[in-house]
Amino acid sequence: MPFWLFGLGEQFLQFLQFLGRNSIEEIRLGDQVRSEMAILFADVRGFTSLSEQMSPKENFDFINLLLQCLGPAVRGASGFIERYIGDAIMALFPQGADDAIRGARLKRQLSNS
Repeated sequence: MPFWLFGLGEQFLQFLQFLGRNSIEEIRLGDQVRSEMAILFADVRGFTSLSEQMSPKENFDFINLLLQCLGPAVRGASGFIERYIGDAIMALFPQGADDAIRGARLKRQLSNS
C-alpha cells in the first residue's frame, strides 16, 4: 500500500465505491461521477479562541474526540467524510439532504451524551 494511503481506511473505501471502483488502481485520469447529493460542513464554533487556551496535547485530544463522534454520525446517516479541515469536516450524502439532516441530528445526540 502506498504510504499516502496508509490510515485513510474506511472513508477512502467509501469514496472508491461511490466512484464505482474497487481499487485505486482502477482510477484513471479524468474519471468522474456526476450525482446530486447533499454536502454537510461542520465545525466547532469558537475553536480558535478555545484552542489558544489548550496545550498541543489537549488540542489533539479534543480533535480526536470530536472526529470519533462525527465519523459514526455521518456513516450512520449513509454519508461519508470526504475532507478533514482542522476542526471541521466536509461530509457527502449521496442519497440526499434528508440523510445530511439525519447525520447532523445524530452528531448532536452523540455530543449531548
